[in-house]
Amino acid sequence: MKQESLSRKPCVNAHHHHSTTEAAVREAVRHTELVLCDSCGAIRYEQKWQWMKAPANIASGRCPSCTRVYQKTPAGYIMLHGDFVLDHRNEILSLIHHIETRERVLDPLKRIMWVEYQQEGVIVTTADIPLTHVIGEALLRAYKGDLDYHFNEAKVLLFVCWKR
Repeated sequence: MKQESLSRKPCVNAHHHHSTTEAAVREAVRHTELVLCDSCGAIRYEQKWQWMKAPANIASGRCPSCTRVYQKTPAGYIMLHGDFVLDHRNEILSLIHHIETRERVLDPLKRIMWVEYQQEGVIVTTADIPLTHVIGEALLRAYKGDLDYHFNEAKVLLFVCWKR
């Protein structure tokens, strides 16, 4: 796997507006043990967000992924480009959404935020760094091609560039 500095060679023109760190995203619900995300319905129990039935009299707040969606601050960008992407876009996006669905069953924080269609390809944004990595690896296994990973300096934002 070839790695290059993103500042020298960006894969696709992506948005770079990330001032929120993981610690800041979690600050709103840090002080309460049991919290119901009023956006997605996930429950924070024993320091982990999970899917479970909400008990009575639970505090409400917002999970880190819903906070990222609300603030438009992704944790990952998956940049897809090349003729293969343009010719097989629906098939590729179907695979990506299937992976998100599978991962989100186990962890409600693993989600796609939005998909942006561009002339040269597609940009998929995620609210979770590990999900970004898993999707990149799945694309490589399924379709081969070239895959590059780039973290920002603070290591809180992952860029995955896949081309074929």
